Amino acid sequence: MRWLKASAPKEPLRERRPSHRRLKGLALLYLCLFGWILVLAYSGNLPSQLSAIPYYDKFGHVILYGVATYLGQRLFHRFTLHLGRYRLSMWVVVFSTWTFVEEGAQSFAPTRSLDAMDLVCSALGIGMGYWLAARELSRQGNSS
Repeated sequence: MRWLKASAPKEPLRERRPSHRRLKGLALLYLCLFGWILVLAYSGNLPSQLSAIPYYDKFGHVILYGVATYLGQRLFHRFTLHLGRYRLSMWVVVFSTWTFVEEGAQSFAPTRSLDAMDLVCSALGIGMGYWLAARELSRQGNSS
């Protein structure tokens, strides 16, 4: 097992810095939103209006974890883990592990419950977010 940090991109750094800065800012903003939603969920203070939406919790998992994976993968795509002939995204590995642990921790919280479907929806969101980020990154690579 070895770590790899990919080589520098072909375009000059000054050409990609503004969009990279925006991406970092957006990711930081989303991290705050994600954290706030977790605080609301663990404290039992999610808006009651959400319950009017069927399966809002499941859709929420797909969207929240999908966007987080997309932004994280766009920022950290250069960090990969090599396992034999396979290359794994470190962001996806770390975020998936955190997701699994966080979902398990819900069984200890009085306002939350452990739900296998939540974990499945989170995994679906992670997969979709990774796929969208990989697609976007390959388009950027092909256009230069």
